[in-house]
Amino acid sequence: MTKQLIAILLVSSILAISLIFNFTTPADIHPIGILILFAALFILAFVLLVFLLFLIDRAAKWTLQRFFARNVKYLPGRKIYLYASALALAPIILLAIRSIGEGNAYGIILVILFEVIACFYISKMS
Repeated sequence: MTKQLIAILLVSSILAISLIFNFTTPADIHPIGILILFAALFILAFVLLVFLLFLIDRAAKWTLQRFFARNVKYLPGRKIYLYASALALAPIILLAIRSIGEGNAYGIILVILFEVIACFYISKMS
């Protein structure tokens, strides 16, 4: 069920982004359209990060078992989803900061700090 849901989310977010980019201009888009765009970008980043984190987890386990003979457990799917949702928020925050004209180094450092704290919190959760 989860794999089908992720596939549906991927297709629907790509469809929403392409529809917004093809049929609207920045001058005539409604605030609801901007909200839908941000949500679709978040979902797209989330799905791509779930896939990337899944691959990194499997590659790390394979490498540790093959070359270092260590028995390592896979990262639970729930934690992969939590990490992906926290990390997928970074591009959206950076885009929002940039859209109000404050895309300086201080804002980027704060977003990175937020992401580090969020990942640390997720790693300490049971």
